Amino acid sequence: MKKIAYIIAVIVITAGSYNIAAQDLKSLRGKWNVERTEKKAGYKKLDYPGQDIYEEAMNYSSGSKGVKRDIKRAYEKYLEAADLGHPLAQHKVGACYYYGSGVEKNKKKAFQYWTKASEADVADAHYELGRMYYNGEECKRNYDTAISLFRKAEASNIPGAYYMLGMCYLDGTGVERDKEKAIEYLKKAAERGNHDARYELKNHIKE
Repeated sequence: MKKIAYIIAVIVITAGSYNIAAQDLKSLRGKWNVERTEKKAGYKKLDYPGQDIYEEAMNYSSGSKGVKRDIKRAYEKYLEAADLGHPLAQHKVGACYYYGSGVEKNKKKAFQYWTKASEADVADAHYELGRMYYNGEECKRNYDTAISLFRKAEASNIPGAYYMLGMCYLDGTGVERDKEKAIEYLKKAAERGNHDARYELKNHIKE
């Protein structure tokens, strides 16, 4: 019984560590799930360049596996892995630069790293890069590119992508205005925990 209890405890602790590590950058919109993103990127774990460095960064980011939480050190390790070509690390570095986590904010560099991660088909990077194109941040505003990226992120059930597509259809931004489609997308976003979509549906949408 003691052995079984120990195994269960290890499983619970390990699961908790990955959950914290996956969401340590609180500014990231939606639930950034490492396993989901790895699968959608089409990579096998052992194929990642700099995988060991990336895992070390995750430990610093969450303060797990006996490592003291150190966001600056996490950024440095993410950057090291990213520059070796690790796509998930590239996404993380983009987030660090965009939101100022462990490093000074630099949206130009965020755009560069999210572009690399998006090219490697990291779902969350599609969404974040899409927002930059939508808002014209460090690039010329391009709704067609933004919507294309949102649709790629949508395929991986990124809540923010559903929200942005819903707003595009609601306002007629880059697409023909379609209230019915807007509501459909906003509902999908709300069902996946997007608070902006819930607010929009509750306060501004009348079916």
